[in-house]
Amino acid sequence: MELACRARQILQEQHAKLGRAWFQSYDWGEFSKSVRHILEGGSVLLCVDKERTWFKHYVLAHLNAKKLRPLVPIVDGFFGYPSLLQDTQEWPLVSDLLDLTYRNYMFWYVGKGGDLSKWVSSKAHFLWLLDTEDGLLRAQDPLLDLKLLQLYRVFESVLFESMLGQLGLE
Repeated sequence: MELACRARQILQEQHAKLGRAWFQSYDWGEFSKSVRHILEGGSVLLCVDKERTWFKHYVLAHLNAKKLRPLVPIVDGFFGYPSLLQDTQEWPLVSDLLDLTYRNYMFWYVGKGGDLSKWVSSKAHFLWLLDTEDGLLRAQDPLLDLKLLQLYRVFESVLFESMLGQLGLE
């Protein structure tokens, strides 16, 4: 079998497994809340668990890379604080530092639940939690990376269409 033929076959298999509407029951209100936050002048601190570090790098490398698009205030949420995050007793200090650094921020957390996700969810947040009872994202899903990228692409499109006045958030 030639390479191009096999590549098409793999893409078709992935598309069939992923399905067209795997995220139909997703809470789109979360998307709306985070986009509205940005449109109102807020910033978003992107935080991920260790296994999703690749996703954070992808978002930060691609979001503001295209010319002729507005810049979006989505930044690495805990850049410079990893040693403080090792000890939960230091989290109030991190919170104070973030309050001083960002006037109006919310967290965008992608990853498994745990102490960090609980702390993040105690603030303004946009959560993509894995392995929750009603969640669509499972850590053991072989297509999880594709699903995260697909959700990100939807988020990016909604964000820019809203910023450009092409989409209302009602």
